[in-house]
Amino acid sequence: MELGKARQLFLLTLVALNLMGCGDRPTASSKPAKKKKSEAVEVQPVADVPPATYASVPEALAAVEEMSASGNPSSQELMRIEQWLSSKGTQAAPELSTALADSNRHLAVRITACRALSRLGAAGKEPLLNASSAEPRQLRLKATECLGRITPTDKAIVDNLVASLEHKDFDQRKAALTALATIGPAASKAEPKLVDKLTTLLNDTKQDETIRGLAKTALKKVDPRTGLQNAH
Repeated sequence: MELGKARQLFLLTLVALNLMGCGDRPTASSKPAKKKKSEAVEVQPVADVPPATYASVPEALAAVEEMSASGNPSSQELMRIEQWLSSKGTQAAPELSTALADSNRHLAVRITACRALSRLGAAGKEPLLNASSAEPRQLRLKATECLGRITPTDKAIVDNLVASLEHKDFDQRKAALTALATIGPAASKAEPKLVDKLTTLLNDTKQDETIRGLAKTALKKVDPRTGLQNAH
């Protein structure tokens, strides 16, 4: 009797399970469901700035000044102008250098010139070296940072950055360390004593921890193989 009830209960359970699975089941020939358009992730490429966007370097810089004067400049548009200026190559260097050195120009114009010059290789070296000790402070910091982006680098650039490691301005020292890290191994080739200088800075317990941390990062970039052997 008990055996019959158990068998009956088993059959009822089996029927219930079958009913729960009555939906469409995938077969070997079934195709995977297509994703909805809303689920697709589309990566939009960054479009090149058309050569005819601006008639001249002064016109492009004037656009920077106009946007900045509005009080609500578009960072994306400023980047597009910087890209356009860089695309002009070394022929744009004289006018960019003049704008960078002009203390009467809007700071945004001078910083844009700074960034564009850093992409022009050796043509941007001298104006950026000069700006790295100029006023206002924001321009000086940006010029120091941009020195690290010039390729190829050389001893004059690295010596300038090493000298900035002793600067009284905390942010100037930070900018110099960031630039050295950006340059990487080429910095130690330009200045063989650089690794020792950075190691000394890292191990100086009287230094601010942020500076020591940036010195450690720079060491890793400048000499990945032996840079931290003497660090403690």
